[in-house]
Amino acid sequence: MSSHETAAAITPAPSITSGTPTQSPSGAGAVQLKAALHGQGYAAQSAALAPRVQKKAATTGAAVQRVPNSSQSATPEQQAIVDQRATDRGTTLGDRALTERGASLGTGQVNENEAVSMAENVDFEKDALALEKNLGVSAYSRGQGPADAMTTKARDYLLTKVGGTEWKASTAALEAQLKLIGSDNAAWSGSVGLGFQNLLDALNTGNVGVKMCHMENFYTKILVPDLKADIAPIDDLLKGVEPVKKAQAEEKLNALKTGHGGAPFAIPNANSEVHGQSHTRGEQNEGGPSAPSTQTGASIGVPLDPAEFALQQGADQAGKTAAETKMRWEEGAQKWALNEKNKWVFLMRELSVPLMAGPSGTTNKLMNLGTALGMDPYETRLACMGYLMPARHHSLVEIMAAAAPHGASDFIVGRQMYTSIKPWGPGDLKGFGGGKFPHETHGDRHVVGDQVVTP
Repeated sequence: MSSHETAAAITPAPSITSGTPTQSPSGAGAVQLKAALHGQGYAAQSAALAPRVQKKAATTGAAVQRVPNSSQSATPEQQAIVDQRATDRGTTLGDRALTERGASLGTGQVNENEAVSMAENVDFEKDALALEKNLGVSAYSRGQGPADAMTTKARDYLLTKVGGTEWKASTAALEAQLKLIGSDNAAWSGSVGLGFQNLLDALNTGNVGVKMCHMENFYTKILVPDLKADIAPIDDLLKGVEPVKKAQAEEKLNALKTGHGGAPFAIPNANSEVHGQSHTRGEQNEGGPSAPSTQTGASIGVPLDPAEFALQQGADQAGKTAAETKMRWEEGAQKWALNEKNKWVFLMRELSVPLMAGPSGTTNKLMNLGTALGMDPYETRLACMGYLMPARHHSLVEIMAAAAPHGASDFIVGRQMYTSIKPWGPGDLKGFGGGKFPHETHGDRHVVGDQVVTP
């Protein structure tokens, strides 16, 4: 797995939208709403929905704040659709405990037969998976630049903190800091062990997966504790950052320092689907060890760093080729089972977009770090995609949903999601799908509030 990710707990506001998700809103106003939302990004959708949300709140007395779909159970009508689909496809739904940092959230229901898809349109899901495989490989390459920029800032920060001058110099202070962000646990993809040189290389020449793995730990184990202790050399993080992004970074750093927003997770607003992450999933093998990765060093489609590959091999696979070496990390897709009775999961299943582990808490943490470092949100998201997708920790929609509230607002909450993903253009994106977007073959659908609309 990428890390032990959880989301900050919140107290949900009263629900303000309801209805059978496969029904479209009715009337002339609904036609205008559908036209406004169709094919639009996260920001445009949020703006278009705002008047409807406020009107509903005014008539019901509910708070204007939208409750994330991930924090809610599916409606009885939605749950009936799930039950019928499971029956029709010959699978069963089993109870699974839902927990958040050890606290019980009740019980969800998961598909007990992984070989059976719960997507509304299995063929769309199959084509989308193929597209995402190619997209993840491209993100692994294109995300290297943003990952390099982030680790450069981390290296400067650490050298200033320990009084060092060269990244290659071995000092007890620098070694102690690096060991805080390193791991010799092969279950965490991107880990390279605890050797000093391997850790130096991880933040210097590491691939995007290695760098983002260690940046996640840099954020939670060094930066946030330093901010709280008021010993962080912040100026070194913000060298050369343009004024607007620097102001945003300083605001984020101050929020992390004071603990506002459940630091280190600091979810930016109540609309983030990461809020309800723990409601969307239960452990696949409840009470037991996670299933190992289904991939080999060759099948993941991207090269591993030498130290990363050596850790994955271990003593029992030493000397084997990449094609023969089974990855030992915990894939999000293998560790977690989706709660089919959760509203967000239901809506994504109705869209038929691939799911693996629920809204990405790792992406949320790294997006927070990106803001604190003065990074462009699309660049940080790109690095997250390169880190999480090839390793099968998260699917695209799980990353996009987590990144959108941080400013990566090109996210289309619908099947046309694949047409709008910066920095790629439409031609490249279509190419990942073999020359055709999945919705062009299987039809379009998108989410409006807690409904799925078919244009």
